[in-house]
Amino acid sequence: MYKPVFLEERVEITASEMSTIKTSEEAKHVLTEKLKRFEGKCNANGYVKPGSVQLLARSMGVAENGKFTGNWIYSCKYVCHVLKPVAYDSKEVDAEASVLTVKVLKINKMGAYAVFEEAIRILLPRDIHVGDAAFDALKEGDSVRVRMEKHRFQTNDAYIMGVGTLYKGKEGTELVGEGDEGSEGEDEGEQGTEEETGGVQESKNDR
Repeated sequence: MYKPVFLEERVEITASEMSTIKTSEEAKHVLTEKLKRFEGKCNANGYVKPGSVQLLARSMGVAENGKFTGNWIYSCKYVCHVLKPVAYDSKEVDAEASVLTVKVLKINKMGAYAVFEEAIRILLPRDIHVGDAAFDALKEGDSVRVRMEKHRFQTNDAYIMGVGTLYKGKEGTELVGEGDEGSEGEDEGEQGTEEETGGVQESKNDR
């Protein structure tokens, strides 16, 4: 679900912070810590996974012009892992692309409220699950498969908001269950009957 995204950001180091930096490794550490402020929230690409930011390269520090603050500006290139869910599209061949396994947080009159790794909050509306026994049986703490219908987020949002429905598998397919095992037993029974019939014919020929 998470994909690496390469970004570039201007990072500012104050004069007091600069006085504590003695080596290039210390400067890298300070810049990386400042870039971590983008973790655990959304940017233009999606939700940034906590602990995924890695500094790849930086420029030479340049004094900030015209403000007389004593701050130094660095142009930093970094990579982070970003989650952006795929909304369901009936034209898409792969229906599983929009399916997530989520945990139910609470259930109320509006429906069920579920979460995916603290990155996505999904509402399962009760109105579109009327008469659905599987939905009525949901309890807090259950793990269910959900198909994402719509989602939205903005920069600096704490999570992605979405609306989904319970996913029950692809249409026109059957799940493996007792019915399939019964058909296999019937096939074995037919094979056994054929063998027995062949044995009777052989005994008649021997006579």
